[in-house]
Amino acid sequence: MSYEDQLKERVAEIQRALDEDKEIKKARKALTKEERAFRKLPDQADNDFFCDRCQLDFKAPSYKHWVSLYGIGAWISFCPICGVMTCRWITNKANDPYYEKSSKIRGMRSMFEADMLQPDQYGFQTLYGDPFEKYHKILEHQEEEIRTRYLSLGLTGETLQEQSEREKMKEYFKDD
Repeated sequence: MSYEDQLKERVAEIQRALDEDKEIKKARKALTKEERAFRKLPDQADNDFFCDRCQLDFKAPSYKHWVSLYGIGAWISFCPICGVMTCRWITNKANDPYYEKSSKIRGMRSMFEADMLQPDQYGFQTLYGDPFEKYHKILEHQEEEIRTRYLSLGLTGETLQEQSEREKMKEYFKDD
């Protein structure tokens, strides 16, 4: 084989390697962000699962699986009691049915439910009482002090509206 033939062969090998690199980069680019993140996860892990048939929460070893039709990654395992296949979604966690079905998760949610009550919600006053009771008492006390001060000066302590209403009532009953 001549030097020129070897050189041509070497150039062809380099060109094939470059073409393969381009194809690999193109394939990586075609992957979605979720699928790239999915591929970085370990192949096996221990995860929490819920069996619909047994109504059981359990922790089990699982393997990851990608469903290219829907673009969803999932952890797959089997129920230790009945052997039914269970899964947890990796890529679409917000819609993972485990969070709605699991009694463990429901218990965790209800544990701090009382702490999340707002003043306008049912049960707030039972647990915490009236949050503004102290301020209402202070306001009533201040209003009472103002009335007693006006009464000590000989004033009735009524607003103009209350006075006009009282006069209208006197006129109404005077006509009878």
